[in-house]
Amino acid sequence: MIYAAIRTRQLCGFFVPEIRLLILSSYFFGRMPAKFMAGSSAEYNTRKGNRQSGLVEPLSPSRSPSQGEFCVTTKSTEAIMATQATYSRTPSAFNHPAAAALKFKPREKFPVRRLPYVGFAKRRSGLCYWNVPPSGGYFGGQETGEALARIYLKHVNDQGRDYGGHLQHVVLDMFGCDRDGTPERDALRGQVVGFFCELEKFLAAAMKAVDVGVSDEDAQALLKRANDFLHFDEAAYMASLHKLDEQG
Repeated sequence: MIYAAIRTRQLCGFFVPEIRLLILSSYFFGRMPAKFMAGSSAEYNTRKGNRQSGLVEPLSPSRSPSQGEFCVTTKSTEAIMATQATYSRTPSAFNHPAAAALKFKPREKFPVRRLPYVGFAKRRSGLCYWNVPPSGGYFGGQETGEALARIYLKHVNDQGRDYGGHLQHVVLDMFGCDRDGTPERDALRGQVVGFFCELEKFLAAAMKAVDVGVSDEDAQALLKRANDFLHFDEAAYMASLHKLDEQG
């Protein structure tokens, strides 16, 4: 039960940034006039320059953008994603220093194998796409998942989508969806592969169209955050909350 709870929280944390990106990019495309969707490079550069300098008109709730206008919300997509990349709900004071469990592997030939959450696990044969210790409790698991999700997004942004994608393999390995020969398990595996392959295609396309700033993020800082919260003391954290409740 504890293993499943931590794995669930890591899954929630891992996919939160992806869902935010999808929502933000969908809103971005929905507010973009048609002329900019297939415009020239000059139009794109003008639009990007205006957006970076703040020369964009806030979208009024009382009307929709007309043809030829470019309206976005006053808080840019980049600012939202950058803020959420550094935001943490869980106090780091309850992290216990320990040896880093996750590391980048720069000597690997294939880029996907360099990722810290991909490796060869002792509990199974072959490459595991979620080789992450189930530790840190429910809250620490979400923080670790979010940090690794940012690393995943940075990988897709910098390297492009892997041939065939690898997001589906992350989900399959996260919950141990191995082949067991039953029709039900095979159907579930097929559903996972189809769902997350399609999702990853859209994520890769959205990142090309919307600058979310992941290319400028410090990968080592994200890795440190992921490792730190693997050693989060959830029991001490919950005890401190109960103590505050009693004092209040």
